[in-house]
Amino acid sequence: MCGGWKLLTEEIPTQADRIKALKEMFGDNPEYDFSKTGQMIELIHTDDPYTHLTKGDIGVIELVKHHVSMENQVWVKWNEGSNLMLLEGKDQYREIENDQ
Repeated sequence: MCGGWKLLTEEIPTQADRIKALKEMFGDNPEYDFSKTGQMIELIHTDDPYTHLTKGDIGVIELVKHHVSMENQVWVKWNEGSNLMLLEGKDQYREIENDQ
């Protein structure tokens, strides 16, 4: 195991290490969807009063956590360093075509 929860709460050397830790922690749980992992997105709008993110900020989706009783959570690692997750249907973002 590459560190699990401790890795997620501390500085992780690379995005790949963070994704590996997330998959080790949540990979067997069907609520956690890794199908969009690595998808770049651009923030259009969030009304989170505690974030410094603004329209146009870029991030990479780590995973989507599906919920039955509330909005799905889109876990994002933002280029400016934030880990703010977005709520599907509440926050607005657009997917960016990844350069291959």
